[in-house]
Amino acid sequence: GLQLNGTNTLNATNGSISLTGNSTNGTGLQLSNGTNTLNATNGSISLTGNSTNGTGLFLGGNKTLSASNGSINLTGSSTSGVGLYLGERNSTNAFTATNGSINLNGVSVAKSAIEIRGNNTLTADNINLTGNSTKSFGIDAQDGANTLNATNGSINLTGNSTNGTGIDLQGTNTLTATGGAISFNGTSGRNR
Repeated sequence: GLQLNGTNTLNATNGSISLTGNSTNGTGLQLSNGTNTLNATNGSISLTGNSTNGTGLFLGGNKTLSASNGSINLTGSSTSGVGLYLGERNSTNAFTATNGSINLNGVSVAKSAIEIRGNNTLTADNINLTGNSTKSFGIDAQDGANTLNATNGSINLTGNSTNGTGIDLQGTNTLTATGGAISFNGTSGRNR
């Protein structure tokens, strides 16, 4: 796949940033072990990772993503691993999309579709998290403080699991939607 380690800064002026990684046995796209800053002015940021046996997209701690007049799109899928893994314990991430949305999409068969750890602040007009898992959590947030701030729209959390839990939020989570609604839609195919 594709891996960015250490301190990396990517700037796009009047353009977008798009990173895609694919792997069979490793992580599809991984940003870890350092401070990463991605800035897109008048553009979007799109990170996509796909893996068969590893994590699809791993976005560790101490990451800053900023898109003005554009959206931030994080997409991860895996058969045997976590689809989209965001954050790490005792770390901080800050994502801001001005005049745009933040969209997290995860898919996994065996593990969590979206797994969130650490302290994450997401600020955008609209914020959408969608996780679909067969055997585990659709959306699993634990062990940290997460702040989701929709400045001009809604926050939508959708977690689906065939054999597990649709949405599991633990820790300290603050959700604020100005001018819109906050929606939780968790479904599970098993009886609890």
